[in-house]
Amino acid sequence: MATLAEFQHLEETLNNMEAQDDAYWRQRAKHHWLKNANASAKFYHRYASHRRKKNILSKLMNDDGEWVEGSAMQNVVLDYFGKIFCSSSLVNGEPFFQKVAPWVTQAQNEMLLRPFEIAEGGFFRFYIELFEYVLFAPDLNNMDVVLIPKKTTPELVTYLRPIALSNVVYRVMAKMIPTE
Repeated sequence: MATLAEFQHLEETLNNMEAQDDAYWRQRAKHHWLKNANASAKFYHRYASHRRKKNILSKLMNDDGEWVEGSAMQNVVLDYFGKIFCSSSLVNGEPFFQKVAPWVTQAQNEMLLRPFEIAEGGFFRFYIELFEYVLFAPDLNNMDVVLIPKKTTPELVTYLRPIALSNVVYRVMAKMIPTE
């Protein structure tokens, strides 16, 4: 029967051998990639260019079944997502809101609605002073919307999925403020 020391020695040896094997295969893969990339950079450039051409959307079919190209595609996309994300008929929500009990008293609401004073809090005072001294771009919280195809050859707007890409600085600030 093996002792604890022998078992630990064997386990350590096995871990070292696995680490060496992993390192060998990582180095070998990198070696082949570098060798092939240097030898045939033209091939990789063509491959990347082909992917870019394949991913560009050149035409879309509108609601009337007509193919639309160029800047007219923007109107087709905006109309489609405008119909999906906007309400067509406004509903009066007054009966619903009458049944909801208020959680904030009138005094609390007045305190929350008053202007913020810098002397109130250390964390928020830091950010207000930061905003006073640093000039941020006016479009800091603007987002780009990218359409990701659901199918290999999207013909209709329904075959596209919108993804919002936000500014990195905006995202960092949005993450930092709620944590305090």
